[in-house]
Amino acid sequence: MAPLNALPVRWFPASWSLKERKERERYQVVIEQPPDDMNTTTLALKENISSLIQRDIRMFKEVKLLDGSRKIIGYLSTWDNMKDCIDKPMIWNGAQLK
Repeated sequence: MAPLNALPVRWFPASWSLKERKERERYQVVIEQPPDDMNTTTLALKENISSLIQRDIRMFKEVKLLDGSRKIIGYLSTWDNMKDCIDKPMIWNGAQLK
């Protein structure tokens, strides 16, 4: 993620092929119905990004569905890191997330 006018955006090196970009999406973790204060903007803040880095979450995106629900998808580099994220729940403002 990189800031663009205070909004975090995803970007890939121009030299990456579509196959290489899709490979980044292989290992994913999802937070269903995150708290209202957990969104793309708050996750990209310096004080919150460190917890994502500790879990080896390389990239994330917020998905808003037609029914009004949301989910946050995190992308990791290895299966072991994905398993660690699943086994150790994330804590956000004192609440445990699944």
